[in-house]
Amino acid sequence: MSGLANSVANGRTTRPALLKAAVRELWDELRIARATMYSRARFRSLSRKKNLKLHLGCGVDIKQGWLNVDLRVGGVVAASLPPDTQFISHDLRLGLPLHNASCIYVYSSHCLEHLDAAHGIQLLRDVHRVLQPEGKLRLALPDFRSLFAAYLRKDEAFFKVMEAGVAVPRFANARCWADYVNYAAYQFGEHRAIYDEENLALVLAEAGFRRISSTVFDPAVDPDTPLRKAYSFYTEAMK
Repeated sequence: MSGLANSVANGRTTRPALLKAAVRELWDELRIARATMYSRARFRSLSRKKNLKLHLGCGVDIKQGWLNVDLRVGGVVAASLPPDTQFISHDLRLGLPLHNASCIYVYSSHCLEHLDAAHGIQLLRDVHRVLQPEGKLRLALPDFRSLFAAYLRKDEAFFKVMEAGVAVPRFANARCWADYVNYAAYQFGEHRAIYDEENLALVLAEAGFRRISSTVFDPAVDPDTPLRKAYSFYTEAMK
């Protein structure tokens, strides 16, 4: 927990703590700007490519044969990627520096909720632009309806799956059901927006997509982990 979060938790938020948090946020933005300084040149090298498969917010799930995009500040991606596979470190708040109609398929899992609503719709409009006619977008997002339903019925098994799937002991201080909901919904400030099937369909339509439909887990593309399978909903849309 950050120094500011500790101060808030202890009921003693101070001006120095607020200043320290602001400086840390500015420093993070400077590191992000530096990390993505060369991303546009990398994208320009793809200017003549067509039928790209684009994976947004890939994390560690580097898909072979795809253009994988995520923001890595000080992170490392395997140097020996297959020849048909690329990774570009890029801040998705800046849009997609790809040519119109250069992609046949765009996929993203648990990424859109990390952008605020304005950046989210901006990114989806850009995805629509870079997709070819009849190109497909597939999204996996946190299933907050299931989360809140599990909270209301006090479903211990549901939250045990969540707890087991988190790589670090974030739940050590969990005292009650709401602590689990706070983590899942806000993820210590990393989550910036909440979507469900209804409002995601509206946002996709606003971005220009058609034939928007809810779908199910697909082992060919979706991360096959108990956490993601239990805590995701899936939507596809066509350009």
